[in-house]
Amino acid sequence: KQKGSKAHTCMLIALKGTRLAYANEVENASVWNESRLKELSSEEMISGRKMYGSKESFKSSAKIFLAVNEYPRFEGNISPLKRRIWAIPFNVPVHEMDVQYDMKEQLLKESEGILNLLVQYAIKSYKEKPSKPRLLVT
Repeated sequence: KQKGSKAHTCMLIALKGTRLAYANEVENASVWNESRLKELSSEEMISGRKMYGSKESFKSSAKIFLAVNEYPRFEGNISPLKRRIWAIPFNVPVHEMDVQYDMKEQLLKESEGILNLLVQYAIKSYKEKPSKPRLLVT
């Protein structure tokens, strides 16, 4: 969490043209940067710049996926953010004997079938709006 002029915007420019952004883990007991979260999830223009580059503005098209063991907490009024965040719990423990170390190779072998399923889901979701899970980060 960085606030004010100390928060550099070069990480924002990396989102330009991105459809899915993925971040893994956050520090324990971390707090959402609520103003940045509102900025990233709004329909307003976002400004960022490359290191030593000039400032650019763009509309975000990215969906941000954050994989965490513990949810970051909110400090302020989260009511406006409730509709912008979906928490999807992955509560299945993976035991050592179930770990598949060759997962990349397995997925590559099945890539055509996986792509086919994704295309079928995309077609279905354009026809009928998928329902939002009723789970929320608190």
